[in-house]
Amino acid sequence: MKRSSSPLFHSVTALAAASSIALGFTSAPAFAQQYPTKPIALVAITPAGGTTDLTARAYARQMEKRLGQTMIVENRAGAGGTIAGNYVKNAAPDGYTLLIGGLGMSSTFVANNSVDLPVDLAPVSAVNKGSFFVFMRASLPVRTMQELIAYSKANPGKLNYATSNPLTLLAVEALKLKTGITYTAIPYKGAAPIVTDMLGGTVDFTIESLPTFQSFLPGGKVRVPMVAAAKRSTLLPDVASAGEIGIANYESGFYLGIWAPQRTPADVIRRLSNESVVVLKVPELVDYLKSVGTEPLGTTPEELVAIHKAYNSVLNDAAKASGFKPQ
Repeated sequence: MKRSSSPLFHSVTALAAASSIALGFTSAPAFAQQYPTKPIALVAITPAGGTTDLTARAYARQMEKRLGQTMIVENRAGAGGTIAGNYVKNAAPDGYTLLIGGLGMSSTFVANNSVDLPVDLAPVSAVNKGSFFVFMRASLPVRTMQELIAYSKANPGKLNYATSNPLTLLAVEALKLKTGITYTAIPYKGAAPIVTDMLGGTVDFTIESLPTFQSFLPGGKVRVPMVAAAKRSTLLPDVASAGEIGIANYESGFYLGIWAPQRTPADVIRRLSNESVVVLKVPELVDYLKSVGTEPLGTTPEELVAIHKAYNSVLNDAAKASGFKPQ
């Protein structure tokens, strides 16, 4: 079965190879041949109604068709994902309790984190990724990312940067580490007021997911000089990537992956991974994931670990350099 050729995989191949040595499953072929014989719980780390929840439900609907069993989404929100993570961590390792979650569960964000991915949970498959893009007001006297960086260095402290959450704050801190860009950070309580102020000309630039600004791109109301990834995004293929303009090892964004309790039989893990690869090519699911500003993946367990490590490495470096403290 052909695996995904998502650009992120090319930047983390070495990590995937290293991670395949000890992923923590056990083998039980006889059990796996019968699996599944009852409904499967897919535990989401967020409340009902959000993007993670809706993604989980869209994924579950397609998996039910492949597995021949109901997949029930359970929402166990709170504590940065550790409530859901601990619930799955302590569940029977039989493939009937799975987690959908990702980068937000990192100890970079969660103080006294009791669920360490991928140590405490076994990887199954990455579902999707949402790369961050750099957005800047159209009235800035620059057009490209190289020009934005040069402008910031020539005018120290003049640029301001809007941030609405720790993930985007660390994304720009990582960019600062790699490029020397300078800025004054302005905290916001949400993305909507950032859009308003950028259109009004008081916010110079920000790093956000595509849906935040997508409706304002036609007509050049907002410029997009770069995607924060090694390769271009299929969502905006005309936008330059960090990798191609010389910013190495800069993967910033988010992802969702499927995780299982450690010691889940290896054959069950592989069955779930293989079926995930299939359903994440189904046009209905692909279209939905793209509509919320993400790219479908579908990976091996090893590739999921590599994706997690690639994103988390960038965040950890930025957190250490900036003195960011988990909440």
